[in-house]
Amino acid sequence: MSKPEGKKRNQDSHKVLQFDPALRTRRAVTKLPNEMQERVTFWKDEIEALREERFASIEQALQTLIARVTARLEDGSKGSDGEREFLYDLLSTDPGVVEYLKSVLKID
Repeated sequence: MSKPEGKKRNQDSHKVLQFDPALRTRRAVTKLPNEMQERVTFWKDEIEALREERFASIEQALQTLIARVTARLEDGSKGSDGEREFLYDLLSTDPGVVEYLKSVLKID
């Protein structure tokens, strides 16, 4: 008997169990390819570096995060106004990102 061919056979090959701290449960998530994992780690590292700082508002926290990220991406430069504006719009309009930052950063 031969094995079935196609996507279905390998459909869950990249699934892993991950603890979801928000729900305090385990759930199956897709394991990220290395390049994506590097990007996630990059952002997590920057957020971790800000955990001990205190911010007056979510806007200040976002601006600080964006400044750190663009400096790291551009080898020390501040990035262009357009890049910073794009990142601010992208992050500030995502309720999940805003809630996550509020939960891990010290925001007055």
